[in-house]
Amino acid sequence: MLDRIVDGRTDLVFDYLAGGHAASSKDADGVSLIQWCAYYGDVSAIRFLLANGESLASLGEDLGLNGAAFHGHWQLCQFLVEHGADPNRASPESGETPLHAALCAADRPARDRVLQVLLANG
Repeated sequence: MLDRIVDGRTDLVFDYLAGGHAASSKDADGVSLIQWCAYYGDVSAIRFLLANGESLASLGEDLGLNGAAFHGHWQLCQFLVEHGADPNRASPESGETPLHAALCAADRPARDRVLQVLLANG
């Protein structure tokens, strides 16, 4: 079932945990469930993992906001900001903010909602 979650079936997180697995479970490459759910933008699955012992800190110092902005997950961006992610936080490596991440994607019209969330909060 973990392989199916990795392939995008993040809705299976509920069944995976019901089967006795930990919310902090990781795949063979060390990528956690919450990281996969963030990659696919599944806020409901992330909320469930958090309710079962996982932490947003598992998504990194920026709480995953740069990745969510880059992938165009506006609902996830909003959720992360509501839970402490700083939309003005610059990456220590590049100096780029989540706004940069949203603007560098090729599918710009799909990023408009992300831009609205970031600009309204930072």
